Amino acid sequence: MASNQEPLINTNPRVAFRDMSKGQKVRRGVSGCGVCLLLVFVLTWMVQGCLYALATVLSGCHPSALVDYDYVSAGGEKSNTNDEAFNVVPKIAFIVEAPHKFWGQSFSVIPTNEANHMGAPTGMWWKSWGPLFNTYVYYDIVQSQPTVYMRENLLRLGQSHRVNRCDGKGPDIWFEEGSNYFMNRIRGFFHTTQSFTYKIWMDNKVVATTEEARSGDMPSMTILNATRAKIANSALISRDFHGKYDQWIVTNTEDTVLPYYVADAATLLFGFFELNNNKADPNPPPSQLSTQASIEQPVTVATVETHV
Repeated sequence: MASNQEPLINTNPRVAFRDMSKGQKVRRGVSGCGVCLLLVFVLTWMVQGCLYALATVLSGCHPSALVDYDYVSAGGEKSNTNDEAFNVVPKIAFIVEAPHKFWGQSFSVIPTNEANHMGAPTGMWWKSWGPLFNTYVYYDIVQSQPTVYMRENLLRLGQSHRVNRCDGKGPDIWFEEGSNYFMNRIRGFFHTTQSFTYKIWMDNKVVATTEEARSGDMPSMTILNATRAKIANSALISRDFHGKYDQWIVTNTEDTVLPYYVADAATLLFGFFELNNNKADPNPPPSQLSTQASIEQPVTVATVETHV
């Protein structure tokens, strides 16, 4: 005979959920949300890891790719205390916004001198997006070889970025707000002339400070050593390089304790910050410095497309 008796355990999930108490429903919902958040967290880190590896190691930013690398022919210049391999990039250079690509943004590095004579580009700083942090890699023009990379330090108070060489040599360098975080926000709120200040660490020792000025028509940055002597500086000198691109000039002193690429990297971050801000005047007049340079020596900027 067929039995009409109900089963002791209801196997219908909808009915089972309906028969739960309110507390059981809440706990089940929280558990489900926790699992979803954990999956999103793991997936995000997996995507970040893949993009970071693609921008660095898989693109040639590792020691084995730089064995016997010629830093002199790649544009590195020596200082009073260090050679071309230590500095990697030119002493004085224009950091110029390059045309935006679907897969990223970049700034070209064009060597110059005290007379503002421009040479052919020696490299390019490439920005690769990531869900947790962006990766910045410097490629030389001759071989499209990455030599320096920069990424954000996570779980720090305020902004913090680490700059490393791809060959694994040289000092361990990073710059961050740290204890300057709150004062930086106060100065930024009141739009003071000197806005953000960062400490520059080299091999676990503070060796310099970076002071940014964001008020006025010419954003600029000055790097000072422990005795408050200027060892590098940069400034946005034109909004209309080749008609529409931002142009910065970076100047290192020959007595700086830092590699030349540190000033480039700090200027790069400042440059992207200014680039993402709305430009007050869509048709600004050309700056005196950029106009003079173009008159003295016409230059055609070569752009290297690097797939990372």
